[in-house]
Amino acid sequence: MSSERYSLFHSSMAPCSPHSLRQPSAEQAASRSDSASSSAAYVAQEPNIHAPASGIWTLGSSISHSVDLPFPLQVPSNGTIGFGKGTNSQGGKEAYGVQASLQWWLSNQNGSVQVSARFPSVVHLDLIEAGVIDDPNSSLRRRIRQAVGLNEGTSRWIIDDTWTYTANLSPLLSRVASNASGTSYSDYLLYFQGLDTVANVALGGKNVGNTSNMFREWVFNVTDVLTPLLGSMSSSTASSKARAGANENLTLTFSSAADYAERQSRNEPYYPTQLTSPMAPVIDDYEYPFRNFIRKASSDFGWDWGPAYVPTGAHKPAWLIALSNAPSAESAAATDGSGSEADTNVASLSSTSIRRTSIVGKSLNLFVQGTSIDITRKGQVNNLPPDQTAPWVVNVTHSLWSARAIPNATMSLALVGTPHGASELQLSAPVQAGYNDVLSASFEVLSNGTDAPQLWWPKTFGEPKLYDLQLRLADAVWTKRTGFRTVLVNQEPVSDEDVAKGTRPGNYWHIELNGQRIYTQGVNIIPADVFLPRISGDVLSHTISSAIAAGQNLLRVWGGGTYQPAQFYDLADEMGILTWSETTFACAAAYPTYDAMIGTIREEVKQNVRNLNRHPSMTHWAGNNEGENMMLAVKETLPNGTVYANQYDYLFDDVILNSVRQNSRSLSYLPSSTGAGYISLDPYVPRYRNATPGELYGDAEHYLYSAVHALDLDTYPISRFVNEFGMHSMPSIYTIDNVVVSPNDYTFNSTVMRAHDKHSPAGNLTYPFPADDGQNQMTDGAKMYFKTPAVNATGNLRANLAAWSYATQQYQAMLTGQQILYYRLGASRPENNLGVAYWQLNSIWQGSDWGSIEWGGRWKVMHFMAARYQDHVVGYPMYAPQNETLTIYALSDDFGLVNGTAAWIWYDYSGKNLGGNSTSFSVSGINATAIYSATGAQNILPAEASADNAYLHLQLNGTRSDGSPFTNEHFWPFAHSVANAPLQDPQVQVSKNGSASADGSQVFDVKAAGSGVAAFLSLEHPEGVIGWFADTKSGRPMNNIFLRPGEQRSFKFVLQFDRTNGSWADNVVARSIFVPSS
Repeated sequence: MSSERYSLFHSSMAPCSPHSLRQPSAEQAASRSDSASSSAAYVAQEPNIHAPASGIWTLGSSISHSVDLPFPLQVPSNGTIGFGKGTNSQGGKEAYGVQASLQWWLSNQNGSVQVSARFPSVVHLDLIEAGVIDDPNSSLRRRIRQAVGLNEGTSRWIIDDTWTYTANLSPLLSRVASNASGTSYSDYLLYFQGLDTVANVALGGKNVGNTSNMFREWVFNVTDVLTPLLGSMSSSTASSKARAGANENLTLTFSSAADYAERQSRNEPYYPTQLTSPMAPVIDDYEYPFRNFIRKASSDFGWDWGPAYVPTGAHKPAWLIALSNAPSAESAAATDGSGSEADTNVASLSSTSIRRTSIVGKSLNLFVQGTSIDITRKGQVNNLPPDQTAPWVVNVTHSLWSARAIPNATMSLALVGTPHGASELQLSAPVQAGYNDVLSASFEVLSNGTDAPQLWWPKTFGEPKLYDLQLRLADAVWTKRTGFRTVLVNQEPVSDEDVAKGTRPGNYWHIELNGQRIYTQGVNIIPADVFLPRISGDVLSHTISSAIAAGQNLLRVWGGGTYQPAQFYDLADEMGILTWSETTFACAAAYPTYDAMIGTIREEVKQNVRNLNRHPSMTHWAGNNEGENMMLAVKETLPNGTVYANQYDYLFDDVILNSVRQNSRSLSYLPSSTGAGYISLDPYVPRYRNATPGELYGDAEHYLYSAVHALDLDTYPISRFVNEFGMHSMPSIYTIDNVVVSPNDYTFNSTVMRAHDKHSPAGNLTYPFPADDGQNQMTDGAKMYFKTPAVNATGNLRANLAAWSYATQQYQAMLTGQQILYYRLGASRPENNLGVAYWQLNSIWQGSDWGSIEWGGRWKVMHFMAARYQDHVVGYPMYAPQNETLTIYALSDDFGLVNGTAAWIWYDYSGKNLGGNSTSFSVSGINATAIYSATGAQNILPAEASADNAYLHLQLNGTRSDGSPFTNEHFWPFAHSVANAPLQDPQVQVSKNGSASADGSQVFDVKAAGSGVAAFLSLEHPEGVIGWFADTKSGRPMNNIFLRPGEQRSFKFVLQFDRTNGSWADNVVARSIFVPSS
């Protein structure tokens, strides 16, 4: 790219997202409803703390890269595409208000690329926006379509360059100087909530700091640099000529993260990869190497479900903070706030005359960078069950900057809406001038009686009750939202009582919430986008609401990506779903442990643990993803394996363990996502291979891609908890439409389609790399169990590829769904399995992957099946192919007794009723009941049935322990297969039933008008709308059914987002597994 100079400056109002929403200041947001879905309260998914009158100014641009749902298919360069109700054609979401904005510019090292930029941002997004990287085969600018064709390979030059973001601060400094009149600001800080990753920060041409960790915040004291610049601003004698010569630029220069990682790798001996040590790699490389030598998202370097863009830039908001060293009285008189008076029952707070800013603690003297709210039961210890009758202890810890020492500062706390709080608490240390890392105080709250706080529960179990905690420290008054719950990952030895009841001895592995064992209906989550500033609140809220709609109660935040942003956890708290979080290490037996690396890791973990303590949705911290078993293989295989094992022990069993314990008492810590637990908790002694024969320890994961054996029950792990399992599939044809360049790309094994399958990755920079094993695994499963066109079929290529895509999604749903049910059955077996988390919920791009929701929000077949299999009470036709045994179970995760009726009928594929049966059943709390069992096809199938021409329709109805009704149904072709079934054209008809409801949702009637059963029938919505189909009777998500000839069913599309003004409802179609013989 160096041979051509780019000077493509675009207007700051250029189109970006389908919506243009003005973000109020933090003071304005103080009176908001506090909904985490409110876009007004966030910038780049972090709290919007812009409050000029209080001395906080954004360094951001007026327009963000955030893109709301539904993603536009294509955006013309003139920005005139219509986005539907509630939008405007200019797009470009406003982030702070025009007066707050800075104009940023982006350039590469030799100056051949110079474009205007947005902030927060990463380089790729600004180059896309400017048209520097774009699809050459289209006249439309694909702002969303970074994965078009082979663009991943053609944009690698970006990764190798050095990039500089520059903003002239003159407009901002003028406002600061004007605001400072009469307030005597003495100290100035640059506060970056995230820089990705290797950056030099300069102000006025002077270096003020360097960064090398994208997972932590950075604060630089710039008083010495900024004060002279502000002096020239405010001086009445300063000439315009002198001003013109001043350097008032803020520059952020980002070096290549890939190059930095390579240089850092020279500090350590070679770390073998899967290419050099396939049986025991120290680290798995996917595309770019050396990812373990830099504190950056591992998946940025490539993974087996996403591309390798290695993005760089200021991916989170940044702020200029001004402080005064004036005496307290002057500070109190000058403190600004546009919110209401503090609302509390604690006199010392309610009587204060200081008006509050609800987002952040800020006065003229103080800036509270972080507030940790750690709510425990009195006497609670990490990883051990607390006393559920003990009072609550609200532990509050601040990290803050102060312009002066405040030796007698105290803290007051009040739980809004309750009589609970404490006044004038002595801090753990006096406030010193400069940075104060730990300033703590606590108070007790009674846990019983009418005034006791209500408990927080996930939505699937109860109400996610939240409270506002109002805080005052010296002159700063602000509010944080939190909740009361205890949560524990119990890995203690199985009790004698449970052994006597039939539980296999060893150690537990389950989650206890508020003293109650729960069955975890979980799913894994990865970053929502390869370019983080593009993520909007829409994307986060839709992802979480989709999980809850499917009956899921836990999201595992996988350790190979990023720490999820504040808005994610606020939404999880508010909407009611648990979150398992991990420090960001993945798929490596060891990480380097030299002093500089350990130092930045300690700060990273401290900041993130403190930030997340207040969220009742948090269950625990894991130190890494899959590291323990990799480390043990390396230790036992490589000649120098103990070197790597010692690094692993030091980092995860010492450094990170103690960092978590020092900063949280409410959360458990597990060194690895998958592991055998511990022998001793204090001092910590990991179990590793120290097992007693016959006992069961830890959690497990399972991946088996052989279609021949994928459904063999004896290949599934027997475990207390299974945290990863699944199968990859293609995205829908609607998503594929966004990545193809030419009609010939619409073939299963075209170069473009193979480049969008990363399983298994090259392990190096070969591109495009034909991921043949991934393609073959999908092919084998689809052909073995379903009907598919020929791989190289001619004719309508798009229709053929759509059929292939659908078959791979069916195979994913079947393989993953059968494991969900099998592991759930384990709650009734000696392993006492109490949880699953399939891999994975979301997609990071428009390629083949394990996600049950596509990039852009469309549900795959898998997510509808998750809703069927992760409901509270479900049926399970368990088929063991080894001995041809079918056993029908009722499974329940309800805490108490459920009662119901099960009915099952066999049909052939012409729709003929072949006979069936029904029976009543009961299931005790978190258990299973066998309803029916038979061995051999001749005993399973009715007399008239044949193995290739029969399917089972199973329906459960009944009442849960709380009196609420349940219903659940399954459609099961004998031996899981319709590959040889005599399917006929079902001639499915779809029609609208009435008009759309006030929220835009629409009911559809679906009928099979042909002479054959519509097998695996799903409704599909067009592009431009996001939501899911649900059964009109139960309200539960429903799709992927079997519909007999003449049978009609009704489905409601639950609309979430629409940019079509309702026209989407005219384009809903049905798809089944039927493939014409021609």
